Amino acid sequence: MPAPPINQTNLSTGQVIQVQGVDSPANAGAYWNYLGRNPFLTNTKISTTNGNIDLFDITLPPSTICGGHMMYSIYASDGTDFQVHDGAVHFSALNKGGAFTTQVQDTANTFDSTAVSAGSITDTWSIVNGTDKVTIRLNVGNTVITPNSVIVSYCIVNLSSQQLILL
Repeated sequence: MPAPPINQTNLSTGQVIQVQGVDSPANAGAYWNYLGRNPFLTNTKISTTNGNIDLFDITLPPSTICGGHMMYSIYASDGTDFQVHDGAVHFSALNKGGAFTTQVQDTANTFDSTAVSAGSITDTWSIVNGTDKVTIRLNVGNTVITPNSVIVSYCIVNLSSQQLILL
């Protein structure tokens, strides 16, 4: 019989996660520490228009790196017609003395899926450089409908020790 899940609290953020497949709280804590400060976060962001939607910041002081991936669903509706697009994105960035090198890569068409009752829905991903941080940005576009709501639900897997800040 598998071990029951164990709750583990991140002392710096207060976030509680449930770790499965470990046999003791000590091992759950070791697993949590292995994954880093914020191993994964989920969030939903709502916008009333198409365009740029900033999802989260990653702290990136000089001489640091970050990387991870994210699964997402984008829902758009004008109240009559509906559009949904699911996919995944990989991101990486580094700060070498204030000079950023970044990349965001959508898995377009490999693991994506789309369903629409009218028109089409598009998404473009980018990384915006800031002061000791980068911001993951989504740009949503639609054809045929003019949405009165755009909802983005996402789960981030942070594969670095850099802090993620949901916007």
